[in-house]
Amino acid sequence: MTDKETGSIQKQLARPGSALKKYQEATVGSKSLPYLIAYELITGITGSIPGILGKWLRNIFYPVLLKHVGSGCTIGRNCSIKRPYRVELEDNATIG
Repeated sequence: MTDKETGSIQKQLARPGSALKKYQEATVGSKSLPYLIAYELITGITGSIPGILGKWLRNIFYPVLLKHVGSGCTIGRNCSIKRPYRVELEDNATIG
């Protein structure tokens, strides 16, 4: 990442630019519009589904967003993950 892209979320939000670009940098960490759309769809649809169905859907779709997901991982309901492309989950990890 360049110096411009690093720093606290507050500093990123204080920079000039559109609200969309600020949101992308602070939350998703990527300037790619397709990645933002995938992030919003995956977290918005599967993030709050309870029970085994929700766990199953998150185990299928969240690895698309995350850098690495080991086997046996569990991603809990309503889990907010900022800059998911940096997140690596080792085997049997649980978040949320």
